[in-house]
Amino acid sequence: MKVTNIVSGRKIEIHRAIYNSQFDFYFGVNNDWFRYKYLDSETGSVEVTSFPEALNPEQYGIDKSARRHESVYITIGALRTEAGVYYRHASGQRNPLRLEGFPHLEISDATFEAVPTTNNPTEFLCVVIDGQLYTTDLCAYSNYRNTSFPIYGVNFAAQDIRFHDDFKSEFINQIRQSDSELVVGTFRGRYAIFENEEIARRYGETPSLGGYHLTTRSKDVLNDESVDWFVGFEVEKEDQEARNRCAWASSNLGNGWVVETDSSLDHRTGFEVVSPVFNLLDTKTMFDEFDRLDWVMNSGYSRRCGGHITISRRGVSAVDLIDKLAPFIPLLFSLYEGRLSTDYGGIQSKAEMKGGSRKAIFNCNFGRPSKDAVELRIFSAVSTLESIKFRTKLVQWIVKHIDNGTFTSFTEVADAMFTDKKLNKLLRSQYSAEKLARKQALVYVFGGCLEGQSPTEFLANSDNYERTLERMKRAYASVRNFTSRAVESKFGSHTIRKAIGQA
Repeated sequence: MKVTNIVSGRKIEIHRAIYNSQFDFYFGVNNDWFRYKYLDSETGSVEVTSFPEALNPEQYGIDKSARRHESVYITIGALRTEAGVYYRHASGQRNPLRLEGFPHLEISDATFEAVPTTNNPTEFLCVVIDGQLYTTDLCAYSNYRNTSFPIYGVNFAAQDIRFHDDFKSEFINQIRQSDSELVVGTFRGRYAIFENEEIARRYGETPSLGGYHLTTRSKDVLNDESVDWFVGFEVEKEDQEARNRCAWASSNLGNGWVVETDSSLDHRTGFEVVSPVFNLLDTKTMFDEFDRLDWVMNSGYSRRCGGHITISRRGVSAVDLIDKLAPFIPLLFSLYEGRLSTDYGGIQSKAEMKGGSRKAIFNCNFGRPSKDAVELRIFSAVSTLESIKFRTKLVQWIVKHIDNGTFTSFTEVADAMFTDKKLNKLLRSQYSAEKLARKQALVYVFGGCLEGQSPTEFLANSDNYERTLERMKRAYASVRNFTSRAVESKFGSHTIRKAIGQA
């Protein structure tokens, strides 16, 4: 007897063929093939058959990596599980092994019926739907490997629930990713589920945070062609209570925000919150998120902490972006002068900024060709909710003027501190007129250092040359010793004297 080889279309002897029982076709024994599972619609049982490599398995609904046909799966709530592993339990709501205090769900639309191997099942399939935990009438065969999890409720009363070992991780992730009040944690060295965060905090062990840069933040906005400017925030903190709260959230604060460890911070209290990538000019979205996470922004910090901001512009390389930022960098140096002496935000020359020096201004493209962004590491710790809003508005002001080409030198930016209404209003929300005048004088000083200029060059047309020069000398003399040592170590005493008109 001959049959048609579906791969070649030729007739072959049946003893030289392999039969696919799901789709009722044959192919040759010499063809490459693999085995997969499918659900037989007539018997309701899970079967195994063969499929030739030469055909596209996806067109037949087969996941080659999992060796499963789509008919094998059943989706309940957010959990996708496999038919044949579970069956419907006849006693339904009357089963005494249900979790007390949790609703029960009859799976009336299940697409399979498997025959149970025991009349005394002990493992229920539970699912989270719309934030609510349900016991279902689906039970695992008791001869499968399974794991017990305690669920702790009010007064720390515990109930046990067991899950098929192949799907326990999916269940735990389902709880973590849902809007449920349920919290996954540990108690006495084993996984546990708590009815709410209060119970978890009271009785559970504090989980660990995600490792440095091992968690994944959202970057979806990068695919939006209408967005030109992008921004991401790193908020470093040292606060035990806030750190524990982040840990209980499994290092996931929602809406794309993640939490990581950072070796530069105190190992007991330190943590770093990393934002998703935002549209830098979408103020409402960013500020709504800052408000939602006000408990992070207002938590404790030390001098070790920073508040880095990474920006990029579509179609602009990191090196070119540093050139465009150059007129504004002395302004950032003056506003965050205390960071100039730190290991992670220290002062640099312009060449070092482009060359990948991981200090105040970092070229993220250096060593990573796929990342055309600039990290502004000069920013100090986020002290309050208002402080992150202030620096966000400042960066927005800078990038808008980069696009407009308004300011091309640091002296023009320094003048704008008093003449530009938006910038002056923003700065006056943080500084008195006297302190702002001092900051302006430091812009001239740091700009002179970066450009290697003396006041006679960049203040030549100033009506108040002598007065401005005196302010620059006083302003630089007032910076802390560790800041002046860092600046002089970088640029040398002669360059500093030249910048303040003494050479």
